[in-house]
Amino acid sequence: MNETNPALARMLLEQRDALFGYLLALVRNWNAAEELFQEVSLVVLQKGQEGLEVDRFGPWSREIARRLVLNYWKTSSRTRLVLSTPALDSLDRAFEEHDEKVEARRQERLHQLRRCLQSLPDHPRRVVDLRYEESLPLQEIARRLGRSAGSVQVALSRIRMQLHQCTKRLEGGPGASPA
Repeated sequence: MNETNPALARMLLEQRDALFGYLLALVRNWNAAEELFQEVSLVVLQKGQEGLEVDRFGPWSREIARRLVLNYWKTSSRTRLVLSTPALDSLDRAFEEHDEKVEARRQERLHQLRRCLQSLPDHPRRVVDLRYEESLPLQEIARRLGRSAGSVQVALSRIRMQLHQCTKRLEGGPGASPA
């Protein structure tokens, strides 16, 4: 058996709340939504083992969920609420629009962060690169820079604060300090 596609597993975890919200909106029953989410997860992970690559995880996983919900409605004798196809389509569009807004905001924040990272002086940028690009532990960064692990931790904390203030300043939000 093939191994699970880690990208699909990661996207499933990242999208868990949105996907569960979609299911809950359709079935209006917490336990049923939880059970259906487990079924969607199994399908996603099985498709990952088959080597499937997905460009737009949200719509793809919602289609899996939609089909499972339709089956749930057919087989469940306790179900009183069944949405029409136009209502389902409308709900799908609403979730798609939400996904697009979230993705646009994520891209905007990523762009802001990149701008802020470029504005860092060389030494702080090197510390960030060692920690986040090379994924080095604090002790190794300290060894490479000839500093203590504690001083590296303090430096990273200050750099994170600078980056936070910089991104807030770029978006003009609260917490921004003047340049």
